[in-house]
Amino acid sequence: MPWKLHRFVILVAFGLAAVLLPLSTQAQTYKPLMPLLVDIPQWEAEAPEGMTMASDGQEIVWAARNYRKGDAEISVILGVGHPMASQAEAMGQGGKMQYQAGGVVYETATVKGFPVVRFYSKDEKTGFLLVALNSGALPASLIVQFSELDSAEGFAIAERFDWSKMQKAVARK
Repeated sequence: MPWKLHRFVILVAFGLAAVLLPLSTQAQTYKPLMPLLVDIPQWEAEAPEGMTMASDGQEIVWAARNYRKGDAEISVILGVGHPMASQAEAMGQGGKMQYQAGGVVYETATVKGFPVVRFYSKDEKTGFLLVALNSGALPASLIVQFSELDSAEGFAIAERFDWSKMQKAVARK
């Protein structure tokens, strides 16, 4: 299933980072990020999880939470040091861009003042939203993946999270 493939790719990326960046006692903690992954009304939520890794100036800090309502699923990752954050920032600098083909929509835009990348597959009813919260040495991002939802509902749920609070929280990292 494509949804499981998206989750697998992200988990593999973090797993590789875990191998490449041994844990340091100097690392910032993921715990302040966890409360930002709020409950979504009418959705069942798993407990948030997190991870912190740091070594020689490299740092990855993230918190994640999964939600379910019937067959629909949402996975949210808020993190610092994820390589996709820099990509979203770079793509967002080019302004609004949209690509559509065969039921797939990919676009870059500015939403609530943040560079955003959106992807949606109408046939598979899956999508993701990547928000660049900041750039620099430790880029930060919010990734919201969803399945069994139409694009309007999936993206509306992603916008319910307080991106400004998230930006402030990751800026302290």
